[in-house]
Amino acid sequence: MHPAAQRAAPPKRRASYTAREKLDAANALEATKDVARVIKERYPDLSASAYESRRKLVLKWLRNKPKIEMQCSLKNGSSKKKARPAGVGTKLPLEVEKELVVWVNDLRKDGVPISTKMLALQAQELATENGIESFSASWRWRRAFQARHKLSMRARTRTGQKTPADLNEIAAAFALKVKAAMLDLELSFYSFSQLETSAPRAPSRFDPFIVFKA
Repeated sequence: MHPAAQRAAPPKRRASYTAREKLDAANALEATKDVARVIKERYPDLSASAYESRRKLVLKWLRNKPKIEMQCSLKNGSSKKKARPAGVGTKLPLEVEKELVVWVNDLRKDGVPISTKMLALQAQELATENGIESFSASWRWRRAFQARHKLSMRARTRTGQKTPADLNEIAAAFALKVKAAMLDLELSFYSFSQLETSAPRAPSRFDPFIVFKA
């Protein structure tokens, strides 16, 4: 056969099993205590080369039986092939999400930047308050939440959020306000180096200074 006509063999797909199938096999092994019998009855067409791996898998299902039972007790859980960790995939009701959006906007109105960690902690707190247990606020949920409500942890969301240029203007205006107040109160300003003091001071390359915050 010409090399160009040869096709690569399709990759082997790993077998997967539903939670119900795992639980049934685990129950059968627990009842019979005979793993060879369980495999023969449930997987009669299993090849000899795959027997050992299937034996280990059935024994693993028996060890994990409590977790599998818990998964089967969930809605549609028995038909799922993979169990998610507790809290993963859990969603917040729309009303709770709206409350979280209000919280984000209120903080931003006060000029408080919101990090993804802060968002996750607040979401978990609201979930607990609303009786939603094991809500993980995973990064996938946070990304979807931000997309649903058109939020960004860095983008400006209102005109009140100042750019660096705005902040420079505020700082200059505040400095003028401080100077005007000092004139009204007949106050004088001195740097620390201009003051005589007997208190020992650690050596430094910089003179001490005072920071005023608006």
